[in-house]
Amino acid sequence: MSANRFLNYKNVLAHASSTTSVAVPVTGVPTLVMLVEGGFSGLYLLGPYESDCDQLIGSFDNIHVTKVEHWGKPLLKVGTNNAEHFQQVLTLLCDIADLTQLDSRSFAESVEEATSRWRSLLAPSAALSGAAERGLLGELWLLDRILGIHGPIGLDAWQGPKRELHDFSMGSLSVEVKATLARERIHVISDLRQLEPSVGASLYVLSLQLQPDGSPSSGGLPNAVDAIRERLRPDANRVARFGDLLRQVGYDDQHRTRYSSRYKLRSKPSLVKVDHSFPALTSAGLERALGMEAIQRIIEVQYSISLEHLGVEDGSPMFLELFPWSPSNVLP
Repeated sequence: MSANRFLNYKNVLAHASSTTSVAVPVTGVPTLVMLVEGGFSGLYLLGPYESDCDQLIGSFDNIHVTKVEHWGKPLLKVGTNNAEHFQQVLTLLCDIADLTQLDSRSFAESVEEATSRWRSLLAPSAALSGAAERGLLGELWLLDRILGIHGPIGLDAWQGPKRELHDFSMGSLSVEVKATLARERIHVISDLRQLEPSVGASLYVLSLQLQPDGSPSSGGLPNAVDAIRERLRPDANRVARFGDLLRQVGYDDQHRTRYSSRYKLRSKPSLVKVDHSFPALTSAGLERALGMEAIQRIIEVQYSISLEHLGVEDGSPMFLELFPWSPSNVLP
């Protein structure tokens, strides 16, 4: 991009803050014009309207592409009316101008090529929330442990991304993973079925207490993903499957920089068996208390439970019987 041919962002803001619109030609052939609409109403590039422009009209969600009449001729108008996007869109419009004037592409071809480079702007996908980030980190902690014991085949136990009933399922053992920043083992349960054991399987809740930590040795989500990929590296098919599972839970490598938080374990992980003494609300229990008709009218249930002083901690014989010790690459 030849910066001296264009308005800079400071000048765009100055023009946008006025009450009138400003049209600034972009030096080169064919004639292109940068249009800054007053009152922060819009930032656009105007170029020649040709037959291949028709397919671009209304093609994008966050970039406006329309046909307009200016100076007695039809033009293609490309840009945005969202002032929050002005800085990013200015770069996009400059790319379009360079492709048109310097690379001799048609204006329509330039719009299409430049926008294809900016798909992350035009169709952004949301990063995980903080709670979802920590929840995924907790699941990767257990997955890392399982892979350390069983090798890449252990990936098959991770069922959470597939929206199965429990996060992990291994024969007669099911595990629901819960991660919290609280100083006590307080976890949110968001589904009546979440704490119902599968037929023929014992169900445990793995409770992880996380604590923010800025040291380089602490664990963060991108590093955890890399560590799991390294565990899976001998099995290319499962490396690919791991990527698919991450996408199903909403993790995308392009958002790595957004996951800058780092954590360490506040306490030893704890396994709590879900049995008659476990503090759980289930469909069966509520049916006995309220009756079937009332249960059918309950649409959603969310509640918090305390698992403080329940279960067995990592390192105890019962914990190690289910999950033998393996060095953690996720939360060292």
